[in-house]
Amino acid sequence: MPTLQPSASPATYSEPEGFHFTRDNFPAIDGSTAAVPMAENVCMELFDETREEVSDLVHFTKTTHSYYVLMNGFTELLISGECNDEVLAERERLGFE
Repeated sequence: MPTLQPSASPATYSEPEGFHFTRDNFPAIDGSTAAVPMAENVCMELFDETREEVSDLVHFTKTTHSYYVLMNGFTELLISGECNDEVLAERERLGFE
């Protein structure tokens, strides 16, 4: 069995060209309260800021409410678990995809 040898130089990461998130173009987000730590960590990485500095970007409600907020156009991105049957029925009634 071959053994892995460390490379002579560490791999470097270069930022891809194209779209970059900024505070001006970051989508309004909502979701389940359980997803708050994950959303904060994503924001911390995107903006190279502390948890305290990104706290203004992450104000999550509970799962069911976050779906209604999304369907009514008050947020652009949802980070949540699966919604309940009531929300699915409302989604169908609204024709929301």
